[in-house]
Amino acid sequence: EDIDESGAITKASKFLSEKGKALARLIPAGASLICCIGTIGKVGIVDENVSTNQQITAATFLGDHRYFYFTTCAARVELENSATGNVLKILNTERLGETKYPSPPLTEQTTIAIYLDSETAKLDTLMYEAHTAIILLQERRTALISAAVTGQIDVRGWAKAA
Repeated sequence: EDIDESGAITKASKFLSEKGKALARLIPAGASLICCIGTIGKVGIVDENVSTNQQITAATFLGDHRYFYFTTCAARVELENSATGNVLKILNTERLGETKYPSPPLTEQTTIAIYLDSETAKLDTLMYEAHTAIILLQERRTALISAAVTGQIDVRGWAKAA
């Protein structure tokens, strides 16, 4: 539930005790966290060492970690198709490991990641603005209906004019 698919850094809501930390498998900063049971291919990225439950597989790549986060997002359909199971889909590490990733030179990976970060930020802004406009329009609609029902505006003759 903590995986943030927006590209923002995934932050945990639950934490291990000191004893748990000593026993846990640590995942390094920059790893992509991939859900491999249930919501196959849900992916997030971490900026600090973390530990996960058995539903999450951590993938670390040689290269730009943001680039590989985006390529893992793009591979979601392939990951879903690689999963097996009738009731609950499971993507085992062997099948996950068979996923092919394009691996251009590091400078190109970084350029692509910067571009995608920039463009997705623009889209996030547009989505926020659209959501805000929808809320304002819903409020306007409610106010208009209320005003018409309570007689605060004259709607007689409107149907003929329309």
